[in-house]
Amino acid sequence: MKFLKNAYNRIGKTLVRELKKELKDQGHVATGNLLNSIRAEDNKKGQLVIRALPRWKDVNDGQPKGTDVNELKLKRWFTAKGIDWRKDPFIIYQVNKAIYEEGTPTAGSFRYSKNGRRTGFVDQVMDRNRISITKETKNAIVLDWRDQINKGIEKVVSKSRNLKRR
Repeated sequence: MKFLKNAYNRIGKTLVRELKKELKDQGHVATGNLLNSIRAEDNKKGQLVIRALPRWKDVNDGQPKGTDVNELKLKRWFTAKGIDWRKDPFIIYQVNKAIYEEGTPTAGSFRYSKNGRRTGFVDQVMDRNRISITKETKNAIVLDWRDQINKGIEKVVSKSRNLKRR
């Protein structure tokens, strides 16, 4: 399965690079924790797995109206964005109220986006890469099968004096 493993390595690097770019372009990088958590792994079951902090789903899908954001998380977010919430502590209430009333993304958050999107960073990347991932995976599987068949034929030929490989 060396061809599939190599294909997963290439695909994983591409997906991680593009996911990080889309996340940045959507304006979701404050602390960099989510961005830096994105990684690709080839698990023991022969599957390519993309991992990230659990909050990737909230960033990708948005949050529904009625979401009450933890005040400490908002303070950390403001600090990471370089916003001094201590000068105007009321800003924490205002942002929390906007998220509670609108969900995320809020109407005001689109100013942080370079590409006009604030949700679907995973969906965008997967949609752009779906065909190339399928082709590369299929080709790698075919090459691995070919190798396995050739090894099997070589094994049979080497055990039989009457057969010769062409």
